[in-house]
Amino acid sequence: MAVVLRTGMTGADADLCRQAFLRRFDLEHTSRLFKQTLGWTVPKVRDPHTADLWTWPIIAAGSATSA
Repeated sequence: MAVVLRTGMTGADADLCRQAFLRRFDLEHTSRLFKQTLGWTVPKVRDPHTADLWTWPIIAAGSATSA
């Protein structure tokens, strides 16, 4: 696929940016899936920030046991 870049980036730089975007996209959607599956889209805690703090440790614990 030929893409003309006017930013001065090389092909390798553009590929790195694309890979970073895809990785971020994957992480965000995985987090969203876990939150919906666990019923955390509407947290029943006093502070919604608390629910976000607990999301990543739960995901990490789940992925550590499945590996």
